[in-house]
Amino acid sequence: MNLFKSIIERFLRIVIIPKEKTSYVLSGDFLKDTTETKNTDTGCVIIGALKNPRQLSVCIKNNFYHIPVSVAGDDGYKAEYVAIYQSRNLFGRMSGIEFYGKIKNKSVVPRYKIKEIPKYSNDMYFRFAVEKWEKLEKRIVPDGSGVICEYTTLEKLKSADKISELLKNEDAEK
Repeated sequence: MNLFKSIIERFLRIVIIPKEKTSYVLSGDFLKDTTETKNTDTGCVIIGALKNPRQLSVCIKNNFYHIPVSVAGDDGYKAEYVAIYQSRNLFGRMSGIEFYGKIKNKSVVPRYKIKEIPKYSNDMYFRFAVEKWEKLEKRIVPDGSGVICEYTTLEKLKSADKISELLKNEDAEK
């Protein structure tokens, strides 16, 4: 049942929410309440995947990460940190989460404005400027299905051994 609920929630984020938020996103007003972030271990972390191995090196070198607004959903506005998920398909033994960084600036831009990895598209993307990329003390390994876009806390990110530990819902644990 939880898998079904997760699929429905992701579908709603992709299909319905962007239509409701289009004028809000395009105006840039959403940033007024999200630019001041707290330095706490409970900070919201967006975990995003990569399209190819080159994207990892470009993101690390240029201190940024990008993801479609339609994939990230509303919680992308609340993200204080970003973590990069390296898939088994692309990275083999090096899969999992190794890098994360504090977001210093976020913007919503058409995809064609992301110059570090050129692509002509008018789709709207979050572009997260990262203060600096940090390496986790230990790589968080995949233990099930992969990650496209998920959210967790900084505390969980720093203590997890496996991806599934990042995605546990506190309400379900009680």
